[in-house]
Amino acid sequence: MCFSETGQVRWVDGSMVRIETADGVLDASLRVVQAGGRTVAVGDWVLTTLGLVVDVVDECEGRAMLEQMRHLRLAVESCTTPVSGPGCCSRSQRRSSPVWPCT
Repeated sequence: MCFSETGQVRWVDGSMVRIETADGVLDASLRVVQAGGRTVAVGDWVLTTLGLVVDVVDECEGRAMLEQMRHLRLAVESCTTPVSGPGCCSRSQRRSSPVWPCT
């Protein structure tokens, strides 16, 4: 499974960027998007995975994904009842959370 995260570009230096994400600030490489002929500027919203910027997204999509990640992190951090199987929350905890897609 591959994890990706959205953030807003705060700094660009050649093939590296610093982006603000739900987790804080991280540095990532632009080599993948640059190889595809894309440019990235300060203020752009990007999708990263494994330290690589893999796509540039529009502001609305970027902000929506960032908020979803923040809500998901809050839901995971509030899980206190370990259960067997996927996830850490009991079924009743998932129902009360706006980010869990299943009930």
